[in-house]
Amino acid sequence: GLWYLLEVPTTFGICPITGAAPTTPPVAGRWRSRDDLGRPTTIGDLAERLSTDQWQTLTIGLGSQGPRVYQFAQQRVREFRAGVLGGELTAVFRRNPDGSELKLYLTNAPPGVPLLLLGQVASRRWTIETGFEQTKGEVGLDEYEVRGWRGWHHHVALALLAGLFLLQLKQELGGKSAGPDDPSSEPDSAP
Repeated sequence: GLWYLLEVPTTFGICPITGAAPTTPPVAGRWRSRDDLGRPTTIGDLAERLSTDQWQTLTIGLGSQGPRVYQFAQQRVREFRAGVLGGELTAVFRRNPDGSELKLYLTNAPPGVPLLLLGQVASRRWTIETGFEQTKGEVGLDEYEVRGWRGWHHHVALALLAGLFLLQLKQELGGKSAGPDDPSSEPDSAP
């Protein structure tokens, strides 16, 4: 019952949904042909075939160097693995405004979810990874020397709490402002 958005490799197999759902009613115990499905392909090949009018430029939030702007596109697809069709999903494509760094995602969210929201969720990974890197450098999240899971859990919990404490201090004090230089560090002029 949970929705997900998952990054996938370019080789992930899919069948694009090319039109409206079939209009022929299902008959019990019989197969129904689907004329709305494209030929099986990979999600990477589908991304290369997207037209320029399918891409939307969206600002998904603020980053450390200003607004984070990407181009996004989406396409309804069916999962295709080992010759078997899977569930109906939405493929989400993200790239830089210059067309570089293509990222590919699949989501089981309903078709009505806005592309901006899907883009914001897809781009949160950067925030989480940046937070872990910062916590490793500031409070030693990665410097554990334990012999069991219990000790590891204790170390990680304390390191994350220390990182949260430092983050709250930065927010309360207004970021990276440094105080005036301490004149006591200069050499004394008296003998």
